[in-house]
Amino acid sequence: MYYAVSTLGSRDSFIGVASSPNLTPGSWKDHGPLFRSRPDGPYNAIDANWISIAGSPFITFGSYWNGIHQVPLAGPLALADGAQARNIAYNATGNHAIEAGFVIYRRGWYYLTFSAGRAGDYVADPPAPGDEYRIVVCRSPSGRGDFVDRDGRSCLTEDGGTTILASHDNVYGPGGQGLFEDRERGWVLYYHYADPRIGLTTGEYQFGWNVVRWEDGWPTV
Repeated sequence: MYYAVSTLGSRDSFIGVASSPNLTPGSWKDHGPLFRSRPDGPYNAIDANWISIAGSPFITFGSYWNGIHQVPLAGPLALADGAQARNIAYNATGNHAIEAGFVIYRRGWYYLTFSAGRAGDYVADPPAPGDEYRIVVCRSPSGRGDFVDRDGRSCLTEDGGTTILASHDNVYGPGGQGLFEDRERGWVLYYHYADPRIGLTTGEYQFGWNVVRWEDGWPTV
């Protein structure tokens, strides 16, 4: 299990790792930091997602600043020798609000989903309509930086990203997403969101999920 330690709005962060033989409480061993980011560094070491690319393990991570990155691993508990983080998604507009990269592999393509827009205090400092969290996707044949959206825009150099799920009805600011393949339902997208009928504070966020449909090789819900 990869986890992050940070404070809101800071790049003084690290991604750590813990292991368990059976996932039960009390069985976890904390192995400490895997790697760290610094306040003046090029990335933020949070939102870790493990992915195997062509048989080699990588961590996808990052938030705001320079966006989403990947770094190669030597195994579950260590970076590869000489590992350097590679930028794979970036938004040049505003305060570069993308984070929570999550990569899956399906039928010859690696799909990068991430949260675009701003989450957080929707009550005291609400974003402009449309600037709240939403879930977007890009894809790549290699999984290592050539991600584009459905319109062919680069997700690294052209602010690309096709929206999968945005605010609608009583779902506000969906994000912090992941995907898994269910035996009966196929691919499932899960995320947190705010329901205005319940409240907009982070402590009132709800858990949501949708079955994914695939159209011309792209995920939709």
